[in-house]
Amino acid sequence: MTDRVVEIVLKVVIVLGVIGLLGMFLPEILIMTLNLSIADKIYFKIVYGSMAIMGISGVLIIIISLVGGKIESKPVKAEKFKMNINEFDELKAFLEESLIQTEYTKKKEVVKNEQSTVTLYARNNRTGWLECFSLIRVDEWTNEIEEIIDNELEKLVEQYCNEGKRYRKISMIIVICVNRITPAFQKLVNGNIQQGLNQFRLPVGISFGGKQIYVAKQKDGFAIMQYKRLRKEFLDIMGIEEK
Repeated sequence: MTDRVVEIVLKVVIVLGVIGLLGMFLPEILIMTLNLSIADKIYFKIVYGSMAIMGISGVLIIIISLVGGKIESKPVKAEKFKMNINEFDELKAFLEESLIQTEYTKKKEVVKNEQSTVTLYARNNRTGWLECFSLIRVDEWTNEIEEIIDNELEKLVEQYCNEGKRYRKISMIIVICVNRITPAFQKLVNGNIQQGLNQFRLPVGISFGGKQIYVAKQKDGFAIMQYKRLRKEFLDIMGIEEK
């Protein structure tokens, strides 16, 4: 279970605790302050108890959908788009021009070697909202590299985007460019995106070997509208017109 899931569980437990306390004491307080007959008191307790049960059930459904999605994610085939760009440097030049037009600013570039770079762009044109675009270049995508890149992006966002500010929401389009497709790459783009409460993402894979763009999908679920927004923005940045 990840730290993010633990955080969600703790928040839900707190909410359930508050509902439970209200369910225990609020009916009695209201009954004491209201001049009700015995029949009305019994009716009031039944109605309030039913509402409390419905509220707790609703919260439990939310935690099951959020945490359950983190534990197991059914594969969903990514959308595929043909790409006319032949190499990474050409793609990077195209993206940087397009990102400038959409008010993104280049924040930091980390170069490991000529086959491994991480570049982060960001904009904060919404109140309390940080929007990021990361461009990642690796020879091939592996589970080990995924963990390293996740940590690297987290550091970059903290150091070069937050700039001492606290953002209410953070979204990120993550574009991963590879020469060869690996099982880890396929799992990433076909993994059915799971969104956080205030952190939204769109993974995109680009294979120069096959000249294909793979846009990961989210099949309904939490924050589906944020997924659709990020998807549309990526297609606009790339100049891809849907048929």
